Amino acid sequence: MTALPSTTRTCTEQASGFPYVAKGASCDPANRLTDGHCGQVMAALEQRIEGLTACVRGNRARARHLLDAAATALQRAGASVLAAQTRLEWAELADPADPEVRRAIAGCLEIFDHAGLSSWTERARAAMPRTTRQRWLEPLSRREAEVAELVSRGHSNRRIAHQLSISERTVEARLHSAYTRLDLASRVSLAAWVIARQT
Repeated sequence: MTALPSTTRTCTEQASGFPYVAKGASCDPANRLTDGHCGQVMAALEQRIEGLTACVRGNRARARHLLDAAATALQRAGASVLAAQTRLEWAELADPADPEVRRAIAGCLEIFDHAGLSSWTERARAAMPRTTRQRWLEPLSRREAEVAELVSRGHSNRRIAHQLSISERTVEARLHSAYTRLDLASRVSLAAWVIARQT
């Protein structure tokens, strides 16, 4: 069998370590899959690897189909983190203009952030399509929207301040105002809101 490229091997090796489950607020290593779900998860991981292999071989349509099915199966088995990883891989091959894809990326971002998976969080942020200000920003003021959009791209407060030529204190004030207006509690929730509202 032809060896997979190193980038794909990395993905599949990560996929093989399937004990972590993000149910509710728990992402503790002790929270492991029950024996009844192991078979389902292994089958879904095989499907995921087939999808990644199809991608490497240039068959993007088959890759999307397999990754979509694998993500759904992993979610049903309770392996939320693995499902999110697979769903992001699917999203990276899909049309970024599709609202479903944008919502999927937003959902993945929240799961990775909650689980403390920084590399996957950054990968999800990198998959976010750039946007222009449209009606999705109407609940926010123009200045709040500017900051929210840059937060959704993974920018730090310092970088946002530099880009907008304002102080970090002003960035913090606009973020706080946006949180209040949208009834959100965190930076990642704001980023997810921005992506989910894109059209």
